Amino acid sequence: MVPSEPRQDPSSDGSDWARTALEQGADPEALAATFRRVPGGELELLARMLNAAMHESRDVGAALRVAAGLAGQAELDRAGCRVVGEVAGRVCCLRGSFAARALDGLADAVRAGSAPVCLDAETAGRLEVMRASPDRDLAASAGTLLELLLGLPHGPGS
Repeated sequence: MVPSEPRQDPSSDGSDWARTALEQGADPEALAATFRRVPGGELELLARMLNAAMHESRDVGAALRVAAGLAGQAELDRAGCRVVGEVAGRVCCLRGSFAARALDGLADAVRAGSAPVCLDAETAGRLEVMRASPDRDLAASAGTLLELLLGLPHGPGS
């Protein structure tokens, strides 16, 4: 069964769009199509998806990874910092694996991007805090993204 698409209602709080996007799982084409229809754009939908994920019992990490990658690709130099900020602002209430998958999605966008990404001090600080997390998954994802943004070697054997 295909989830019904919410109406495009500018007065809506966007929660219908977020639920639809989470239900689409890791299907990049379906998520990209949803992102194009949402008032407010990719970052707005990602923020609403992160809010909705705080109340999810099922695993929506794959959808968050794809969504963060799409949001990061929109305007990687500026959006990347905003994606990190959206994740960092919800780390206390979001499952660590969900936050990690969102950071992984942004890392995917950085790897795929051809333009350099600037890293401001605030974003670097947020990533450092997440890298120090006792949640190993979140710490590893934040560390990898920070190393990518700083241009440092990363991954196994580095």
